[in-house]
Amino acid sequence: MQDTKREPLIRIRDLRKSFGPLEVLKGIDMEVREGQILALIGPSGSGKSTLLRTINQLEDVTSGEIWFDGTLVNAPLPHRAREKHLNALRRSIGMVFQHFNLFPHMTALENVTMAPVLLGLHSKAQARENALRLLAKVGLSDRADYYPSRLSGGQKQRVAIARALAMEPKVMLFDEVTSALDPELVGEVNRTMKQLAEENMTMLIVTHELKFAADTASHIVFMADGRIVEEGPPDQVLRNPLQARTRTFLQQDFAG
Repeated sequence: MQDTKREPLIRIRDLRKSFGPLEVLKGIDMEVREGQILALIGPSGSGKSTLLRTINQLEDVTSGEIWFDGTLVNAPLPHRAREKHLNALRRSIGMVFQHFNLFPHMTALENVTMAPVLLGLHSKAQARENALRLLAKVGLSDRADYYPSRLSGGQKQRVAIARALAMEPKVMLFDEVTSALDPELVGEVNRTMKQLAEENMTMLIVTHELKFAADTASHIVFMADGRIVEEGPPDQVLRNPLQARTRTFLQQDFAG
């Protein structure tokens, strides 16, 4: 029997994405293994967020392949079959966005329980028990009955993380989740992500916070101009980069 743990959870081959005449991703090759914490860094406009969004098909790809857990993510399928395919895919790929996207008319608890109940993953009682556990995990057990309007930005983002975790995903995607927060709120969200990293949750994190990436990631991917310029362990990429383009970026953006 094949040991599937030896296979990458995500495999990307020659991935290209264009918006009209603008080519945003220019032949990306990348692998993510189970339990890996991969940080995507690079200047604005380098394609990091677009790459993340192609993995769960919030953006269609122009060409290339994305494989997740042995399944071709961007398989050409008829409309109904593709819808079913994407629904199954997104149950296993949690994503947290820069702007929380919580339902304003629902409490924190209701935001976390809604999808598992609607999709039949849990009964209402099971979903509630799980949601309370997850809210406690992100430090918000005392905010379960609060509506988003009564939560700080950092609290909203932690509810969003709990909501994604409620689907019991195999991988979590984080797209600049602290960039819209006031500086004093960034730490509480970063601590939540570090806790997930310590629990060996597979994660892809687009971030501009290079010290957080150095402290948390097991693998760094530096992107510029739609390409992967350099990748490797944090100490190598952030402390002793091999490529001049990486060195230029770090000199501008990373102190330490």
